Amino acid sequence: NIFVSEIINYSVPYNLFKSYANNRLKNSFTEIINSYKPDLIICNHPVPAMVLSEIKHEIGGFKYVITMLDLVPFFIPLEDKNADLKLTQID
Repeated sequence: NIFVSEIINYSVPYNLFKSYANNRLKNSFTEIINSYKPDLIICNHPVPAMVLSEIKHEIGGFKYVITMLDLVPFFIPLEDKNADLKLTQID
């Protein structure tokens, strides 16, 4: 199961989806982050985590935690390697 998700989550379709998500969400997320200036962001889904990773790389100034609490390990490879802390049920 982990092997299959590794292939799916790090392939051309995944990269296209990541690019699409960043293009659709990045400006809105950046605007919200700049307006609130949070010290910590807690994210519980892999899609916004992809976008947060890009924003943190560009503007920084905050830490973020990603929680991957699915009962199956399929989405675990989607976890953001740049997150300051990751919490999973599968660890």
